[in-house]
Amino acid sequence: MGDQRDAMPYCVFLGGPIQYAIDHKGRFSTHLRELLEQLLSSLDAAGYQVMSAHRYEKSGKVDTSGKYSEVCIRDYNWMQQCDAFAAVLPVGSDGM
Repeated sequence: MGDQRDAMPYCVFLGGPIQYAIDHKGRFSTHLRELLEQLLSSLDAAGYQVMSAHRYEKSGKVDTSGKYSEVCIRDYNWMQQCDAFAAVLPVGSDGM
């Protein structure tokens, strides 16, 4: 008899420091939005269950200011449910 896990899609948490994706005018980075959308689309198409603050918060359109504890707890709980964490990290000032 197979493992129960075989019947369930693997879960991936797609995360990263979203605060670095929003500029001083409150705009979400177009480049990063496109990258995240590609990753989300690819993971969805491959049949993974994806937990993503970027999707949940509509790429910065949902105002989470002042809700840092709630967001942290939500993300931590999602991480606990997932099989893998795919981190999207900001480019540093040195381009790396």
